[in-house]
Amino acid sequence: MTDDYLSLLTSSIQDATAPLRNYLVDLHQQYQPLREGQPVAQISLSSGEVDRFGICAVTVDGQVLEVGDSTTPFALQSLSRALIYGLALEDWGQAYLSQRVGVKPMGEFSNTILLDPKDQCPHNPILTTGALVTTSLVRGSNVTDRLRRILEMFRRY
Repeated sequence: MTDDYLSLLTSSIQDATAPLRNYLVDLHQQYQPLREGQPVAQISLSSGEVDRFGICAVTVDGQVLEVGDSTTPFALQSLSRALIYGLALEDWGQAYLSQRVGVKPMGEFSNTILLDPKDQCPHNPILTTGALVTTSLVRGSNVTDRLRRILEMFRRY
């Protein structure tokens, strides 16, 4: 391939993603000023961390579109629960996983310990009990292997 061809291809890809990039910029400008709510008391944040806000989207063909503080490292906190649920879904599939943890809406606090009275399964993978069950279902020959897979997934994402 010639440099001219690659340049033309890059330009075409950027033109195709311009509407998405503009949408992300608009979202960032709209929500950046919001200062509602309070950080969770158990989580220690520095004053500057509360004001950080970034958006990053990755297209199906691997293009990365970033706005704001998207490259600033941050703690995943409870977001990790959704990602681990996704890994368990990859490992076992939806039919098997739905027999172990429900997907009911969260009405409780995330640290609530509750089981569905009918099947004794946790209500939701984001609540503590569901997150524990989901994490235990990540495939691996031992705890270290499962943890390695989870950390690899976080690095990939």
